[in-house]
Amino acid sequence: MKFFNTLLYGSRKAKQCILTIIVLIIAFLGLLATSVAVSSLSLGVVAIFVLLIDLLYASSISWKDLERQEKKNLERKKKIEKARKKETGKEDSLKTADPDASVKLYKGENIKELLYRYKVKKKHKAILVDRYQKYQIRQCPAFIWIEKGMLRFLFLTEEPLKIGIPLKEVSKISYIPNVEANPMEDYREVFDSKLLSMIFSSYLPSQFMVEKMGRRVMCKNLYELANGIRITNLSVKELFSLLPLQLEVQDPFMQSSQIDAYSKEAYRCWLLWKDGILEMEAYKAEISRILKGMMQTGMPQTTFQHNIQNMVQRRFITKEFADYYIERYKE
Repeated sequence: MKFFNTLLYGSRKAKQCILTIIVLIIAFLGLLATSVAVSSLSLGVVAIFVLLIDLLYASSISWKDLERQEKKNLERKKKIEKARKKETGKEDSLKTADPDASVKLYKGENIKELLYRYKVKKKHKAILVDRYQKYQIRQCPAFIWIEKGMLRFLFLTEEPLKIGIPLKEVSKISYIPNVEANPMEDYREVFDSKLLSMIFSSYLPSQFMVEKMGRRVMCKNLYELANGIRITNLSVKELFSLLPLQLEVQDPFMQSSQIDAYSKEAYRCWLLWKDGILEMEAYKAEISRILKGMMQTGMPQTTFQHNIQNMVQRRFITKEFADYYIERYKE
């Protein structure tokens, strides 16, 4: 009974495993019957070979892992449903009348209808949420907008989920570097839909190679908002266009008492530029603002030059840029 329940109601992966086993069994029986009917030893050998393949395949599957994944999927659906009921009323969250509509919307066949049904403002932005543990959301497209003192999210989960976070809770964003990535599996839902890919592919995380524990692995940098909402680096630009956020970085450079505050501020901007969040012109403008602010403090020229040289050594600014501001400070 459990076998047939999994076949009828299980995940796509579980169904594929079971169907593969069934197909191989049918092939074995067919070949065996044919070999007996025509008295062919070679067909009998092939039938035994197919049976061995089936047995090996069945033994290679971790049924416990599949069952555990089924439970996780069920818990996730329950949490999302509970969250949706909680948000009803204060979040103006709407359900679709057609039970198949949510699946179609998730596949990207009716984005305009989705935006209308969930009352998404015209001034909205598309982002990719890498993880939101509270609702067990993982690598999910989403729309965000500002409304009534709230940052609203519409997650394109199996049935879209709309939530809101007070703006006072999203004044900062944290830098989470070198998170391991899986290029072959990450954001598969986005790649599988042409329309979703067209809308959200430009927000896929930038990936790079990092050496960890003696092995080279692909990694990505993420940024975390309030309540543990982690978004991709290229989604941060869209967030910045809606909100003035303070970037928080916890690493040895930022925690060092030997580094001046201006170099730390330049470092934050450099990280944003390196991650594709700030364009070059915007980066130059931010660095100019920092250096002009440093000039206005009236600090000794030796201190000013020392801070400038620190920025040059760490490649936050070019030597030409540094020389220009050193000359201006002398004036």
